[in-house]
Parts: sequence; structure tokens; C-alpha cells
Amino acid sequence: MKVLLVSPYGDHLDGGIAKWTDYIITYYKSHEDDLYLELLYNANSRAGFGTDSTFRRIRNGIQNYYPLYKSFKKVTKQKQFDVVHVCTSASFGLLKDLAIVKHACKKGIKSVVHCHFGRIPKVLKATNWEHKLFFMLMQVVDQLVVMDMHSYRALKDYGYDKVSYLPNPLAVSVQQLIESNQDIQREPNKIVFAGHLVKDKGVYELVEACKQIKGVELELLGHIPDEEVKKQLVEFSGDSTGAWLHIKGARPFEEVIREMCSCSVFALPSYSEGFPNVIIESMACGCPIVATPVGAIPEMINVVSAEPCGICVEVRNVEQLKNAIVGLIEDKERAFLFGKRAQNRVNELYSMPKVWEQLINIWKGVSK
Repeated sequence: MKVLLVSPYGDHLDGGIAKWTDYIITYYKSHEDDLYLELLYNANSRAGFGTDSTFRRIRNGIQNYYPLYKSFKKVTKQKQFDVVHVCTSASFGLLKDLAIVKHACKKGIKSVVHCHFGRIPKVLKATNWEHKLFFMLMQVVDQLVVMDMHSYRALKDYGYDKVSYLPNPLAVSVQQLIESNQDIQREPNKIVFAGHLVKDKGVYELVEACKQIKGVELELLGHIPDEEVKKQLVEFSGDSTGAWLHIKGARPFEEVIREMCSCSVFALPSYSEGFPNVIIESMACGCPIVATPVGAIPEMINVVSAEPCGICVEVRNVEQLKNAIVGLIEDKERAFLFGKRAQNRVNELYSMPKVWEQLINIWKGVSK
């Protein structure tokens, strides 16, 4: 079986899809399978952020996607593939996805579109241009792949059957890194956030909640769009001395893992998510988690079961966020139990070998 993977990739990209691609390619190279996997990506692609204007996103989309489409046409003319697997975050990228899938259909290549976003239920209900593009894509693709059961059920309820569920994996290298830091002790009252420091990640609500908690230490790890954001967060905290708020910005991944291993609570109060890698990684680190019920997060931390790994709070609800963090800081036994459950759940459901096997089965099913 020959598969062409069309997905963002490269050290200059730190988004969730690029990380997923790296994990998949690394694992493929280290294992012998009856499979040929080739990666196609635009080496000059530029990352976008939630703070980008519509104009800038359109401009970057044209710069990223047109060269990629030309490369796709060239490589499929030179080589034969059984399956093309396209990773997408939707929005303007759906134009690229639709063009690639239609060309694959003309060449007799089966297509898989992997939806790395958690907005599918909203997109299906909308009446805008994104809904129309997504609907057009649904008509021509051989298989959609989603990262969360909420999206899976939404598509099924919509009457769409060509859909598979595939969670993101925990990379073997990440697991090894965590195991090498097992001697790190949890620090009381230490809260860690990891992700882009933008409004949609709920960082302002997190700062607002933490400044009401006595003795707390909050560490914000991740890309800072500009210095104005950092300045606003400091002003919002009311603490110009930086005694409890530590805005560390983008840090080496090894350091992020160490910070996760040493925190009392990992917090991700995002407005929107797909299948966030930082939740898998914090679970593997044994962190008790406080997050919002967006994307795949509720099923990841198993909040609706009798054995949850964390707590979900309403989006933008500062009071709930504060109370959840305080509850886990004060109830150390419960926090420890959440962390152990989280580690067990990662190994049971999200280990790389198990996710890889599911991915192979999706490709085999489509190529028949």
C-alpha cells in the first residue's frame, strides 16, 4: 500500500498538525510495515495565529496552498499512490483540500481528509461559506477522519457515514522524556498553562482566576504573538512585580515537560480546541487537569464517567475556573488520583502503537 500524506511539517511550525505529522513520520521510519508512506508539505509555509486578520490569513493561505497543490499534481503524475491523506484545520484551507481531493479522484486515488479541528458540529449547523466548502468536500472525499466523538456523532446525525474516529497519539519520544523525569516532585500551588498566549486560549480568564487564589504560582508557557500581549497580561494580573505570574513564552519542549511534571494543576481554559496535544502530554505527566469542555477534551479526561482525570468548567467562567483550581490544590488526594487515572488512560487509549494501528486500518479500508 502506497500512501501520500499531505500535511504541515517542519521545525518552524509549532501547531498541533505539524506535531502530529512529526510523530507519524518518526514512528513510520522506526517500524517495518507493508507500507510506503511519502510526505508532501510546503517547506516555506507560514504558521497562522488566532490574532491574524482575515486579510493576512487569506494571503498566507494563498502563499502556503498554491505551491502545495502544484507539488501534489506533480508528484501524483510521477508516482502511483493508493491513498492520499490530507490534514486540514478547515477555514480557507478547505479550498486546498477540495482541489487536492478532486484531483485525486481524477487520478483514481482514494482520499482521506483528516479534520484537525473541533468545530465540525458548528460548521454543520452554519449557513456560511465554510459550511458550503465543507459540504462540497464531504461529497467527494472517500473518508473523513475526526479527532473527537462529538464531531463523529454530529456527522452521523447529519446522515454522513464515511467517517472514522482517530485520536491523536502520545509520541514515543515524549513518553521516554517523561519517564526520564520521574524524580521531579510536585510543587504546591503551581499552575501551568502551555499554548499560544492568545485570548481564545482563555489566558486572561486564567490570570483573573489565579489572582484571586492566595499563594498561587502561575506559569504561562507558549508563543507570545507580540510584547503588547505580555504587557496586557501583566496589567491584567495587577502584579507588576511578577511575584506570582511568570510569563515564560515559548520554551524548549523538554522544559515544558518538566514544568508539567512539577505542577499541582495543568490548566487549559480554551474557547475552542480540537484534540490538544498539551492535554495528552499533561495526562502522561500525571497532571490533574482543569479545562473547558471543547473539542475532544471531555472525552480525553473522561469527565462524564465515574473515574474522571480532571474537571471541565464553562468557557469564560472565571468563578468556576478559580473554584476548580482551588479544589484540586486543597484536595491533594483527589488531585493525585486524577493524575494516576490520566496516566493510565493515555497508555490505554492514546499510545503511539495503538493509534498507528487504527490509522493503518483506515488506509486499508479506504484502499479496498
